[in-house]
Amino acid sequence: MKASLKPDLFRIYAGFIIFTVTFMAILSLNTSAFAQTGDQFTAAKVTALQGATLKSTRYNIVLWGVEIPDEVDPSLSLRARALLARAISGKPVQCNVMQWSAGTPIAQCLNSNEQDLAMILLEAGLAHTNREVLFGHSLAQPYFEAEQRATVMRRGLWFDESEAAANILDFANLRPELQRNLFIVIALLAAGPAIGLIIVALIMFTGFGRLISMQKSQIARANKDERDLKTREKFVVASSLEGELTANKSKVEAFVSIYKELLRDMRNPNKVPKYQQTGDIVHEKPALVRMVYDANINKLEMLGPSLAGLLSKLYAEVETNPKYTSLEPDVPLKDAEAKVESIIIDAEKMIPHMDKILSGLTVIARGKS
Repeated sequence: MKASLKPDLFRIYAGFIIFTVTFMAILSLNTSAFAQTGDQFTAAKVTALQGATLKSTRYNIVLWGVEIPDEVDPSLSLRARALLARAISGKPVQCNVMQWSAGTPIAQCLNSNEQDLAMILLEAGLAHTNREVLFGHSLAQPYFEAEQRATVMRRGLWFDESEAAANILDFANLRPELQRNLFIVIALLAAGPAIGLIIVALIMFTGFGRLISMQKSQIARANKDERDLKTREKFVVASSLEGELTANKSKVEAFVSIYKELLRDMRNPNKVPKYQQTGDIVHEKPALVRMVYDANINKLEMLGPSLAGLLSKLYAEVETNPKYTSLEPDVPLKDAEAKVESIIIDAEKMIPHMDKILSGLTVIARGKS
């Protein structure tokens, strides 16, 4: 009896060990894939869930910077889901992760037309900004502007049905002159059909004049609103590019500083260069970001031809994943120094161009142009 029990216990113990090792291996693979995702990833298959949430094959992605107040109107979440589904249309979505929360990426996501999905919800009035996370961020102003447009146009959660109905049915709010004219018309019509017809004709003539005047006023107002909207959009684009370019300039300056230090070490006669000991890797260019530029490339003309040209020329040199060169221990010191010095010179050339562009963007973003 005891002899048969021991093999059973051994098989149970061995099975437990195999299960544990397999589970840890799968968990390790998942964790590795998670870590390799980085701050940016492309989700090929995405569907919209209720609220500001997307589902991909790997993650549930929460849109950053916006919230949908389900407690105000439960239908908002469903309407937001339908709008996101139309915006995605089964195509890949590019996401820039702002933070992770319990394994869930909270990200700014662009559809295949490079439209910000959160801004689409804001402009439709189906979400409001999360001012706590947006505070101090370069994308805060564009998001606030999108929310303001929805507020002005009374879209989504900014639309009050009771207020709209009251404005239509409240006849007591007619202007005094219209009330007086209406009274006179009724009195004269009661006096006789002939006089009534004359008065009606006069009122119609006057009404047409007012209608024409009203139409002209509405057209002028619409044109002004369109100009104001374009001006605000210009400020939003300039502010967003200013934030991205400022961050890129800091990266270039840090890159130059690191490589100058590397060059000083190579030229130190009392020290063996690191690459001659174990080899080294140098990047041809600094790794920069270009998400804002790529998202607004079709709007650059509103900044003016000169500034748009400078931006296009600069970003033609910007790479998010630059090439690198291996310095093997057998590379002559003179050649290694020349390579690093060339990288520094090329990087330093970008800084004056960035300063010139930032100066122009600052003028626009501060409302001076």
